[in-house]
Order: sequence, then C-alpha cells, then structure tokens
Amino acid sequence: VADALAGVTLRAWDTIRHTPGSTRRHLDLTVALVLLLAAFLWGSRHAREAQRLERGADRSLLVAAVNPRMPCIFSLDDAAAREAEDRLVTLSASAARLHPDLVAWPETTLPDVLPSPRLEADLADLSALIGAPILAGSTELPPGGALRAGALVWNSAWLFSTNGVSPPYRKRHLVPFGEFIPLDETIPALRRLSPAGVSCAAGAGPVLLPVARRGAEAAEGEALVSPLICFEDTVPATARASARGADVLLSISNDAWFEGTCESAQHHAEAAFRAIENGIPLVRVSNHGATGVVLPSGEATPDATGGFLVHAVPLLPRDRAPTPYARFGDWIFGFPCALLALLAAFLPARNRTAHAPHAEAHPAARKK
Repeated sequence: VADALAGVTLRAWDTIRHTPGSTRRHLDLTVALVLLLAAFLWGSRHAREAQRLERGADRSLLVAAVNPRMPCIFSLDDAAAREAEDRLVTLSASAARLHPDLVAWPETTLPDVLPSPRLEADLADLSALIGAPILAGSTELPPGGALRAGALVWNSAWLFSTNGVSPPYRKRHLVPFGEFIPLDETIPALRRLSPAGVSCAAGAGPVLLPVARRGAEAAEGEALVSPLICFEDTVPATARASARGADVLLSISNDAWFEGTCESAQHHAEAAFRAIENGIPLVRVSNHGATGVVLPSGEATPDATGGFLVHAVPLLPRDRAPTPYARFGDWIFGFPCALLALLAAFLPARNRTAHAPHAEAHPAARKK
C-alpha cells in the first residue's frame, strides 16, 4: 500500500508539471486497496474465531509472571543485587497465594551460573514452598567450566521443581555486540569487547517443557510451554519454530539495559504479533520492563511492571487449524516481498542501461 501511494504521488506530481488537468488510472493503488480490504476482512474473522476459542477453552494454565524491577548489570552492586533477589522472592511468595501452576522469572535473574548444585537445591526448596515449578534464566557453563574470556557460555532457561531441573533451553538468536561479537570465532580476542566479557554460543533448537496443572486429569494435566529469551520474541521465524507443538510461548526478557527509554514498550508491542501470527498465547516477563499476557486474538492484560500478575492462560485445542504463518512461514509474504524489492531495485537500472545508447544518439542529448 505504501509503495502504491508513493507511485500515485509521483505520477500526480508528473501530471501537474507536464499535463495539468489530465487524469490517470492508478491500477497499482486499486489492487493494493483491494488486497488491504481482503486482509482486513479475513483478519477480523480470524480475530473473532480466536476469541471464540479463547472463551470456550476448557483448559487453562495459571501463570504467575514476576517483575522485580531488577537494575541493569552495570549498575548492580552487591547491595542492589540482594535487594532485588529479596524482592523477587517476596513477590513470588505473594503470587503463590493464588496457587499458580507455574511461576515465571525474567532472564538472567539467578544469582549464580549453572550448573550449581547449591542453587538448584535452593530453587527446588523454593518451588516446594511456593507449590509450583519456577522457570528462570541464567548463564550456563559446561560442567567444570569457568566464566572467563573465551569460555563456552550459553544464555539459558530452566524449569526448577521438586522433581529436579529440566534440560536447559539455550537462546538461539543472539544479539550482536550484546551477546557476541561478530567474527569472534575467527578472532577470539574480539570476545573481550563483549559487554559481559564473554561471547555466548547459540542453542541448538526449541525445547518443550511439560508443566502440570493443578487438579487436572492425568491425560490432560500437562501444558507444553516453549521458552523464548529476550529479543527472540521479535523474530517471527524463531518464535514460529518454538510455537510448533506448544500450548504457550513464554518469553523471559531483560530490558533493564534500556531503562528510561521507550524500548520496553516497543519490545512488548512487537512481541504481541507472535501470539497472533502463531495462534498461541504469549506470556512475557521482564526484569525491568513490560510484563503481561497476549492472546491469539490480540487481547492483552495490563502491564505488571514492578510487581506480578497471575493469569489463567487459555489452552486452545491442539487439533485446531494452524494459522497461515504457522503453516507456511515467510514463504506466504516475507520472501515474495523481498523478491519484489530486489526486482524494483535492479529493473530500473537495467532499463536505464538499455536506453542509454538511444539517448546518446539523440542530437539534443549530444548537445547537452
């Protein structure tokens, strides 16, 4: 639509300059507006169908998302760290009074790297006290590894419960210059330029974490939760892979880096599209930023920054028809648009080259 409007503007200006009073047909704008109307009508129908499924869902997962307003690591001294950890535990204990099925903590909130038998035992005890498993993120090292320049490091998330610790989900889509330095594998010395002093390695793929629901029958008692970490919820293809087979997308984030800016609101607004695209609820929890739930219809809870929310996330039927994006991915829109952009970029250049000899042969052109 934007491209068609730009074309109309250029043609209108050309008409004013050269043939004032004449009219032109704008086939491109007509086609674009027809497609826009069709998409709007289809989207409205899809939103109503999503609302019907959400309200008619006979299963739900009660999720507590805790936002402790933890400062950025660059301003986090020992006293501030202890205060933030105490606030995290206190808020979780308050949320536990509503008997959630799952407690979600933000990215990198754990006070130690994993594996750590002491920390894992403490979290198992806290999970028993709260009465629900805890999904939390931290830095992960290989067994026996040390946190130093050049070390193998992952940005990971685990589910901690009285049954032990789940296999980790390792972040796959890393942020350049934040989590890794480009070309650091070729030139290891570049890793020292990373803000954390080390470069993270990418994970292998998505992970489905089964979470038991209180009072549910064994056959229907588990919900499959698929974690995302930070900016992964802004990458459609990454979220699409994680949503496959899952009941809930759960994104843990650290937006404290951008305190005082509009980044957190922008991040949350962009992540909301992942719920709509994949037809699956999205829970977002940040340590210093927007925290809430977005449903496939686009409906969202209020922001719980600086506190916690407990929300019954509807679990939609697993045999429902997939959304077009869940089925086809970027082949349905992204790649065709990229191809059109390439054609638009290269065809005019070829046309100019093809007409150059004729223009040069014209007497007026030679005179100029």
